[in-house]
Amino acid sequence: MTAAIEKIINKVIEHNLSFHHFTDSRNISSILQNRLLSINQILRNGMISITGGNDCSQSIDTRFVMDDFVHVSFIKRHPLE
Repeated sequence: MTAAIEKIINKVIEHNLSFHHFTDSRNISSILQNRLLSINQILRNGMISITGGNDCSQSIDTRFVMDDFVHVSFIKRHPLE
C-alpha cells in the first residue's frame, strides 16, 4: 500500500467517514476480480464496463482528465443511503 493510500485510509477512519463508489450491479464481478479501475484502465485492458452518466458527462471527464481516476466520495452520511 502506498503512503498516499494509507494517509487517505487514516483520514477516513479518523473522521468516521464512509467510502462510497456507485456502480451498476453488472460491474460487481469485474470489480471483485480486478479491483476498482478508472475508465481509461478499463478501456486499455479491453474490458467492458457499464458506466453511469451520458455522453456529455463522459466527454467532460475526458476533457478534464478525470477518466484516469475512480470516482468516489468520502462523507459521514450519503444522501442515497
